[in-house]
Amino acid sequence: MKKKAIVKIETEDSKLQERVEVEIKNGKINYLEKDKTAVLLELENKILIRENPEIYMELNLKEEKGNIYIKSLQKNIAILLELKKMDISKNKIEVQYEVEKELYFYKLEMED
Repeated sequence: MKKKAIVKIETEDSKLQERVEVEIKNGKINYLEKDKTAVLLELENKILIRENPEIYMELNLKEEKGNIYIKSLQKNIAILLELKKMDISKNKIEVQYEVEKELYFYKLEMED
């Protein structure tokens, strides 16, 4: 099933908001951002994956850990994160987490 959605990613220093077309299948949501970042959100396992030509980032929100692979350096960086909030409803997903004292707010709001 495909739906139109608005995705927002905010930190203290930056804000990104754009319209995307999401595909929902088997408890997974995926979409492509304008900057060619592919995003996959596994709702059941609470895993957020973002990939573009520079990085591959996988955040396990349930286990509060993540991995960032920097492609040009061929280097993996393991990170710890603290999940502050995760609300999943029929048409809206909100996630707030902290990595190295920086707060991230991710919101995906789908149109009916």
